[in-house]
Amino acid sequence: MRDYAKLVILGSTALLVLLAVCLVVFPLLLWPHEGKTQTERKGGELESRTATEVSSGTESVGQSQGGTQQTAVLPETVELGKDFTFPCAASLTTVVEKYYKAVKLNNGALVPITDAQLPEVIKRLAKYNNIADPAASQPAGTVLKMPRVYVVSRDDSSGLGAIAGKLYGNKNKWKDIHNLNKDIMPDANKISIGMVLILP
Repeated sequence: MRDYAKLVILGSTALLVLLAVCLVVFPLLLWPHEGKTQTERKGGELESRTATEVSSGTESVGQSQGGTQQTAVLPETVELGKDFTFPCAASLTTVVEKYYKAVKLNNGALVPITDAQLPEVIKRLAKYNNIADPAASQPAGTVLKMPRVYVVSRDDSSGLGAIAGKLYGNKNKWKDIHNLNKDIMPDANKISIGMVLILP
């Protein structure tokens, strides 16, 4: 009889200890921990994953549920003459300083645009795109018209015909250049050094 009582007491104690362990350990196992790997069920299989940063070309996009944070950068090169969609917030000034380094001639030669000429290029492109403050940051997704531009130099004193001949190998294209720049030069014969021309 004593052995039976001892067995009952021992069994009861073991059960109480096991219950106490379960009450302490199970909530710790089930409680979600911030920063730990999350597990989600997909197609009946457990897939473990953490929020990672995915890199695509020169754009870097961080993907996470709850606090989505996206970072992107301007591409290394763009094609002038085509609309450009900002992959990230940036100012027109930044875009001009990054991409408007030279104008390509018809024969493949490059005419550089100097740092001293960039303020006029920025001013002209701001007007062309109806941007009041070129230094203000434009949001990602903004579409910018990016025509080729040409800054009139001392060598261009002979007029638009000479510029058209240099750029396109055809002096008759002066009319096309003039049509795009009537806002700053109503008279095709009046050309001045430093004038920024939008090119066809």
